[in-house]
Amino acid sequence: MKKFMVLVLAFFVLNSLSYASESNIKIVVKGIKKKTGIMFISLNNSKEDYEKFKNKEPYKGIKKPVEDILLTDYFKDVPYGEYAIRIFHDVNSNGKLDANFLGVPEEPYGFSNNAKGFIGPPTFKYAKFIIDTANVTVTINLN
Repeated sequence: MKKFMVLVLAFFVLNSLSYASESNIKIVVKGIKKKTGIMFISLNNSKEDYEKFKNKEPYKGIKKPVEDILLTDYFKDVPYGEYAIRIFHDVNSNGKLDANFLGVPEEPYGFSNNAKGFIGPPTFKYAKFIIDTANVTVTINLN
């Protein structure tokens, strides 16, 4: 009987550990100035995924109409690990981040950790964060 109880307990412990390796990420976007257009949010799971941003699908993405000056959404069932988030507010809904002739963005954008770049976007190193708990909140202020 004792062995049976140990086996049952071990089953429940191992089963609960398998569920504890995924997280729900709550994304809060602040600094929205116009209630128009679409917010593009990309969750990147590696340096390579983060850097291939142009014309590539991210690990996970959200495309959501902007209807308020504060936007909240979720990435669900994300495995524990290192991630970085890129966001841009496509104010005119043309499907791209508009930039001037020098390549400087003319629409609001942001990164996890509110990381800033120098002559370009911040690297994965500065935008990355670690997920190791069941629920994580990431707040990003748009530039």
